Amino acid sequence: MVHRFRRRLLVGLLLLGAALGVPAAAWGVTVHYRSIGVHPDVLAAEGLAWVERGSTTVEFSGGALSPRIGCGDEIVIDEEELYVLSRDGDRRLTLQQPARLDHRGRPFAVRRAYGSIQAWADDRRGDLVAEDRLEVGLCYHDGPFTGRRRPFLARIEGSRTDGERFFWLAAAPGEGHRGVVGTGAVLDGGHLLQHGLVIAADFTRVEGLELRGFSRGVLPAAISIRRAKGVTLERLLIHDFDGRHGISPAGIEGGPGASFTVRNSLVYGGRGSGVTTRWPGAEGRLEQVTVFGIRGRGVEEGAGRLSAVNTISAANRAGDFHIRRGAVAHNLSADGSASGEGSLRFIRPEALFVSVQPGAVDLHLREDSPAVDAGTAPGRGGEARGLSPRPGTAREEPPRDIDGEPRPAGLGWDIGADEAQPALSGVWFVDPEGTGDCTSWEKACPALAQALAQAAPGEEIWLRAGVHVLAAALRIERPVALYGGFAGGERRREMRDFRNRQTVIAAAGETGLLVLASPGVRLDGLVLRGGNASEGGAVGAYGVEGFVIAGCRFEGNRAIHGGALFVRGGAGRVENSLFAGNLALRSGGAIAAEGAALEIVGSVFHGNEAGASGQTLTGGGGVYTTGAGVAIANCTFHENRARHARNRGGAVFAYLADTRIENSILWGDQAAIDPEVALFASPAAAVTACHIDQEGFAAERGNRREDPRWVAREAGDFRLAPDSPCIDAGAETAMLLPAEDFLGNPRLQGAAVDRGAIEHPAP
Repeated sequence: MVHRFRRRLLVGLLLLGAALGVPAAAWGVTVHYRSIGVHPDVLAAEGLAWVERGSTTVEFSGGALSPRIGCGDEIVIDEEELYVLSRDGDRRLTLQQPARLDHRGRPFAVRRAYGSIQAWADDRRGDLVAEDRLEVGLCYHDGPFTGRRRPFLARIEGSRTDGERFFWLAAAPGEGHRGVVGTGAVLDGGHLLQHGLVIAADFTRVEGLELRGFSRGVLPAAISIRRAKGVTLERLLIHDFDGRHGISPAGIEGGPGASFTVRNSLVYGGRGSGVTTRWPGAEGRLEQVTVFGIRGRGVEEGAGRLSAVNTISAANRAGDFHIRRGAVAHNLSADGSASGEGSLRFIRPEALFVSVQPGAVDLHLREDSPAVDAGTAPGRGGEARGLSPRPGTAREEPPRDIDGEPRPAGLGWDIGADEAQPALSGVWFVDPEGTGDCTSWEKACPALAQALAQAAPGEEIWLRAGVHVLAAALRIERPVALYGGFAGGERRREMRDFRNRQTVIAAAGETGLLVLASPGVRLDGLVLRGGNASEGGAVGAYGVEGFVIAGCRFEGNRAIHGGALFVRGGAGRVENSLFAGNLALRSGGAIAAEGAALEIVGSVFHGNEAGASGQTLTGGGGVYTTGAGVAIANCTFHENRARHARNRGGAVFAYLADTRIENSILWGDQAAIDPEVALFASPAAAVTACHIDQEGFAAERGNRREDPRWVAREAGDFRLAPDSPCIDAGAETAMLLPAEDFLGNPRLQGAAVDRGAIEHPAP
């Protein structure tokens, strides 16, 4: 039994360790994973928990566990504290260590283990060598880590460590920045703190985090290493340390007696120095680092010793490289300061990077960048040039670049933090001003129809921001995905910003826009505007399964049925989308569904209208459904209208339909009969845990007729005010909610999910 448990635990640790990159040598020690989040609120407490003594599996009753729960989170059952290793479905968690007690059908709570990085560092300190333990702190993207009480955000110190037993602070799996600002766990100084991390414990490792705004006081730095040996900084995104109240700031500084290695990291947009060993006795090494746009020196040796290989330093006002004693090879500079074998000099930044334009800086390498394949394998070719590993340590080549993508990817190692990936396959590119064949951003085609004609099943079409005009509706006859929000030049979908860069698909005349004639179609991050058809002014879906509409805006469309979207038969899902100002002459001002299984989640319906028809069974200013299984969760309805004297359901009208409405706000809608929801001949329909401006919905199902108190409803701002009764008032739902709300913020930020489409930020 014990041997079986050890084998299971070892397999689990190995799988998680592979995701984090924990070295194999560490598996002879006890590894403690602990989660760190900005708001240590309860992530789950509904239902009961079961775990047997000696078991590492916890089963839960009730609804699905929050998708925010992950490795390192703390489970409290009775008085026993347990820690999550991994998820196993929606109602089962695997533990890091076996339970000491039996817990059968007991109340529980799941939360982040720590509410700050400093709390984790203080609580886990000690003699890690004697206690044979490796401490891994996993930062979650719950919100930025901030602080004001100390001159630093966190200080790691006061412990005995070695090369196998040390502190490891990292972004939790799936919570890293992916090379894009604001997409992962962030440490934010707000220009109010001197330091982000002060590292005073040997062999500390920091990985996958974004650090910004540490620039106040004398000699501030995002990371300051103080008399600590063997520190490793991997895949960090450090920027914005250019505040006016700091003297000689730096992205990374090595203090007296410190030794450190920086790999696959990006430092830009600051004053002073990008990376420096300005103190005597400091020794640093850079491998695959990019330093850009520093109003000072990019790479500065100072009074210490600094080596660099495969490093770009460019467009730094006081010089790119200032290294006199350290070993250098295969570096690149915009001025003439890059020295050593294989180094490149006088390279214009415009030839290196995707974009160096102010406000749109993108430091990924261009496909034709001279940095591509111009580097050397660290620890191999570099050793012959004096770039030897630290004494007494095993040197491992960094396998991934700043984005987490494998390197090398071409004929050799690239210089800098980014490894240029092979040309994207299975992606077609559309730009309203393009003139090409759709095969790259440089060769983007001007017409969506051209890309649809070439895209094979499972492929993607990326549409640049701007207005794409259609003279006639387009049929999508293969399972492809359309993504909007691109500036042009992106190599990863995560780099787009569809909320701020609108990709508009608009009608040139009296025509619909898109017809979904294949299963598995996805529309994501698009604005669909001004369509006009008999069914589905913008989009019609007919008998197709598995379609998804996410992050889209439907504005000013009109039809007889389904002003924006019409679905007949089949099944699909709409999430985090806006329906505003759409009109149906008969039913479904925004959406009409006939005989379809449709999920509508996290969406906003505002100012839609079902119009002039006076037929008894028409209406639904927002949504109309008949003969269908439509489920609506965490949506917001306001000022939708079924305007004829005989029409029903200002927000939702269900006829002979199994319709469920949960955790939603339906307020201020209008109809002659049932101003919010009309359930006609639909005995299986149910409204649960909603704020609804209409009598007749049972309070015992959690419904309340109380003003939801939005921030500014007149302006269409449906964020919840701090005193809103909708905060933490949601119930468990069988539907899978997106990880983000309508605005792109974490969906769960308090004790329970909020009602409506927008989650209120936790205090």
